[in-house]
Amino acid sequence: MSEVTAHPVGKLVQISGTFRDSNNNLVDPTTVELVVEAPDGTKRTYSQGVSPSEVETTGTGVYFAWVETTLIGLYRWRWVSTGTGQAAEPGEFRTHGGTPTP
Repeated sequence: MSEVTAHPVGKLVQISGTFRDSNNNLVDPTTVELVVEAPDGTKRTYSQGVSPSEVETTGTGVYFAWVETTLIGLYRWRWVSTGTGQAAEPGEFRTHGGTPTP
């Protein structure tokens, strides 16, 4: 699991995921999704290949999504991929009541 970071509530938080094959080479999975659970337990799934794009790529095997934070507390996330490059990677971040920065 990655380090827990803290962000002001209301800030867009970028979550990145990297996918590799069994030889540690970067690979584009068949499908890529990011599931985010907010502090109140509600979940939202960000999907690759929808319009407008929710999950974007910066190159082979490297993906990111922008998550809007509306509640103070712990957000848990999990990258999930299927087919080629099948994997799952969890993480989390916290939000606090400070002033959001652009």
